[in-house]
Amino acid sequence: MKRLVAFCVLVVATAVPAPAVVGLYSSDLTPVTWMDAPSHPPVEIVRQRRAQAVVFVADPEPSETLKRLVDELIEVVHLSSGAMLERVTEAPAADRPAIVIGDCEETRRAGIDAAKIPIEGFVVKTAPSRVYLVGSTKPLPPGSHPWARWSNEGTAWAVTDFLERLVGVRWYWPTEFGGRCVVLQLAEDIGISFWRVVKGPGTKVAALPGSRPTA
Repeated sequence: MKRLVAFCVLVVATAVPAPAVVGLYSSDLTPVTWMDAPSHPPVEIVRQRRAQAVVFVADPEPSETLKRLVDELIEVVHLSSGAMLERVTEAPAADRPAIVIGDCEETRRAGIDAAKIPIEGFVVKTAPSRVYLVGSTKPLPPGSHPWARWSNEGTAWAVTDFLERLVGVRWYWPTEFGGRCVVLQLAEDIGISFWRVVKGPGTKVAALPGSRPTA
C-alpha cells in the first residue's frame, strides 16, 4: 500500500471535506491564513522513498536558527520516508522539483514580497516544481532592543510550519534530548499541490479541505 503524506489540495469550494491525516489544521499549530492558489501538478518531494526535490537556501549566510531548521527539514523527511533530500548551493533549474528557502529573485518573481511580510511572518507557497518558504525581511523598528535583531526569523518559522503540516512533526523540547515527534513515518511518496499559507499578526486558519492518504 502506498501512502501519500500531506497531499494538500487547496480548494475554494468542495462538497465533502477530506479528513486530516497529519493535522493540517490542528489547533496546536501556529495560526495562519490559507489563501487561494492556482492549480498545478503536485510538487514531488519523495517518490517511492527516493528524493525527487532538492533544497536551496537563498541566503548565503543564514541565521543559526534557520541552519538548524534546514537540517531538521532534511532529517525529518528522511525519518518519514527514508529519502535524503540533497542540499544545493545554486538555484535549481525550473523543471527540477525544489524547496526554495528565503527571499531571492525567484521568490519575488513568484509574487512573494518579503519586505512587506510582517516581522516574524512568513509565506509558504507552491508553484510548478516549487515549494517556497519565505519569511519577513522587514527592518525592525528604530529603537528596538539590541537582542531584537535576532528575532525576525520568519523564514525559519516557515520551515517549521511546513514540516508540522507536511509530516506532522512536533518539537516539545530540544531534538537532542528526544523532544521531537514525527507522527507519520515510512511514507513512500510525499507530494504537495495548491498550497499557499500566509502567517501574520492575528491571522486564523481557514476551514479548507486537508490531507488524505491514497492507496
